[in-house]
Amino acid sequence: MIGFSRITIILFLVSCFGGAEAPVKKETSTISCNPQKMRTQEDCVGEDSTFAECRFFFRAYGVPDTQWCMQLKKQASHKQSIPECNFEEPQQWAKVSCLDYQFDGALDCYACNIAQMESNRSYVYAYNDDCSSGIEQVTCNTDPQKIELFRTDKQLQTVR
Repeated sequence: MIGFSRITIILFLVSCFGGAEAPVKKETSTISCNPQKMRTQEDCVGEDSTFAECRFFFRAYGVPDTQWCMQLKKQASHKQSIPECNFEEPQQWAKVSCLDYQFDGALDCYACNIAQMESNRSYVYAYNDDCSSGIEQVTCNTDPQKIELFRTDKQLQTVR
């Protein structure tokens, strides 16, 4: 028979019944970027705090789908409200102020939303003039205009 010391048994019981609870720490895992309109992705920055509900944000940097970028520049609306996303119809996207989303003001920015139960996602694309580089930002249950990381780090606000 294997022998256990009294201290081992007491520590086991205390840990099982919560007598020695440690403070709860919010875990953050490495973000997995899955941009929809990037031809090549060079870098990705973000945070995933998802546990039981969708809560993440990322910015993917790289070369955008040039045709999509050019279509957005010509066809995106100038609506006040952000429309429902349609990744096949650029005229369903809204041209937005880049500065409102912590992007360099010299870029052209476009946004849309997907509202679903417990997973409200926002997409904001930022492109340079000739569509040779861009940023795709995706957030889920995170206000896309208030991400402190992007507000404070100027290098994350511009294309590379």
